[in-house]
Amino acid sequence: MDDIIYQLALSLIKGIGPSIWKSLMNKYKSAECIFNLSNSNLSEVIKNSNICNSILNKDTLTEAELIVAKHKKVGVKIISYCDNDYPYRLKEIYDSPCFLYCIGNNILNNTRMLGVIGTREPTNYGIKNCREFIKELAKYDITTISGLAYGIDVLAHQESLNNNIPTLAVVAGGVDIIYPSVHREVYDRIIKNGGCIISEFGIGTKHDKFRFPLRNRIIAGLSDGILIIEAGEKSGTEITALCGNEYNRDVFAIPGNINSLKSLGCNKLIKANKASLVTNAHDIAEMLNWNATFKKIENKENIQLDKESLKIYNIIKQNNNITFDEIYQKIDIDSNILSSILLKLEISNYIRLTHGNKYII
Repeated sequence: MDDIIYQLALSLIKGIGPSIWKSLMNKYKSAECIFNLSNSNLSEVIKNSNICNSILNKDTLTEAELIVAKHKKVGVKIISYCDNDYPYRLKEIYDSPCFLYCIGNNILNNTRMLGVIGTREPTNYGIKNCREFIKELAKYDITTISGLAYGIDVLAHQESLNNNIPTLAVVAGGVDIIYPSVHREVYDRIIKNGGCIISEFGIGTKHDKFRFPLRNRIIAGLSDGILIIEAGEKSGTEITALCGNEYNRDVFAIPGNINSLKSLGCNKLIKANKASLVTNAHDIAEMLNWNATFKKIENKENIQLDKESLKIYNIIKQNNNITFDEIYQKIDIDSNILSSILLKLEISNYIRLTHGNKYII
């Protein structure tokens, strides 16, 4: 039985929330191991007898098996917090979900992720800026993130697709439910063009109102930066921006007419120093230290690196989201030389060092 089944079964037990679940997984590494602990060993780490009994009796295993089978049948991948392809950016935030449900190509660890969000009822000014910014941002080899909602969200996905930019949509319900239904064409295009739709909720989950703020925090957590095109006051967009501030993400806002209700949110965030004022795509690239000559390495013939640098690059490529110590353990090289090579690779934009001091391609 796959460990993902045991992991899900553990999360289904009443009284085990994300914090306890992560703590247990960090301690034991395997959920199957937890389910096979003796009563005395369990009691040492879990003081709640009801939780211990549920683990010992394996009460939720059957339900977890059905959940995994149901998602596999419709082509939805369940990504665990413990998996290597879980988004490293989400691991940097304190309230990351234990599981993500993904349909399409897993691009969650792409380099240069930009959230693009805004009002559901944009003005011509907002529509124009959304199109122009995304068209200009295409040269920086970015991936866009939005929420597939009406207005700026769906426009951000459409313009990304029109400019050959990978895009992913974070939704507030099951990834099998297209909401709103009129966005089916965009939903299909995102998947067809190598993007994905993700959610922290399993298939069949309705897009209830209370889930949208939860969705917004994931958009913020996945992003290196968040661009607010146009937003009113006290909107979901503002929630995403404030999450970005809390998660130490760069937040950008396009200023608007001081007399326009649709620009109140952007102007307010700028005025409160909760968002940086931007007037073009270059402003964003400059603040995020992106350049327009990012090197995409497809095969060895295209790599202009010496033997040692290429070896280190390939280690990072095969073990994306890897620490210095982990690289050092995999290669016979002096630590000072390794530091020097990693710095050169980073400066040359072959690799990137994340907020969590891990290297990625």
